Amino acid sequence: MSLDRIARALVSLLLLATVSACTNATDVRGTYDVELRVREIGVPIHGTLVLGARSLDVSDPTWIVRNKLGGGAIDDEDDLLLDANSCLVLTSTRSDAPRVVMLFEVRSRSDGIELPFGIFDSGKERIEVTQLRLFANALSGDLVYTDANGTGEGRLYGDRKGEPDADACLLAHAAFVEAIENEAAGATTPSGDPAPR
Repeated sequence: MSLDRIARALVSLLLLATVSACTNATDVRGTYDVELRVREIGVPIHGTLVLGARSLDVSDPTWIVRNKLGGGAIDDEDDLLLDANSCLVLTSTRSDAPRVVMLFEVRSRSDGIELPFGIFDSGKERIEVTQLRLFANALSGDLVYTDANGTGEGRLYGDRKGEPDADACLLAHAAFVEAIENEAAGATTPSGDPAPR
């Protein structure tokens, strides 16, 4: 076999491996720096998305996004996915403290993660992921945004930072809840000044 044919065979194998890596969506679990773009919101939202498998030990269900097994409208409380194993941490450009932390449960299937699933729900606004694609160390997806005015579509983009970090979810959630409690109590710093926001 000539060197030219060997080189072409190697290039073909590399291309095939690259295509396989880009289209294989069976394992999207991990920690991602993400950007959410929804036209109705107007500005890109930045944060961290952790798609995990380990159950998060959270006693307060207030910040757990309610999802229905198999997706669709939530009409049966017994069919809800509330065993959180993943989180969305929205960050502020002015502070290291998380602005919002939402916890949710994702379920695995043989071809990836069961879709759709909600990643944000304030009671007035909801964001669901309806499609996910994994490209090497990057993630993209389609979103549906719902509020009192109706429904719109959006996009999700992310770069993988590492393995699913359940501890990052728990630490961010604890910091977020503490900030809310401090603000509600009108907490002050040791100097007597109002706590920074």
